[in-house]
Amino acid sequence: MLEVTNKSGAATLRCAEPADAPPRGTRSASRRGHVLVVEDDDSTREAVVAGLEYAGYTVVGVADGEAALDVLRRGFVPWVIVLDLMMPVMDGREFRRQQLADPALASIPVVVVSADMRGPRLAGSPGIHAALLKPVDLDELLQSIEQSSRP
Repeated sequence: MLEVTNKSGAATLRCAEPADAPPRGTRSASRRGHVLVVEDDDSTREAVVAGLEYAGYTVVGVADGEAALDVLRRGFVPWVIVLDLMMPVMDGREFRRQQLADPALASIPVVVVSADMRGPRLAGSPGIHAALLKPVDLDELLQSIEQSSRP
């Protein structure tokens, strides 16, 4: 069992260790692809980023939708975006409106991870491949990312 805790100890994710996981204490080269994590809570973002990196992804984490758009427009092309809905500056819904309005970004799949109880209703929306409620199980998140990511 893998347990990932952020630096402050405020957020922990647990999952079964992948069979092809690198030895503990080492970082793997990206075997899978790139993920953009958009999450305003530092503790949650750090834990999700650490869990995804351990699973073999190259991950960029940002605190709001505006920062996410900036990263994307500067050339980071993720296989999937993990998106919180409730954030300051630019929330997840506004991020999605702008993402869908930009032809260069519209096709990037999104996995919504939010404490907003309305989040799961987004699962059938265009480009939303999954919608998970917080606290999220890392195994469930990894499965959603695998099913959503572009080849």
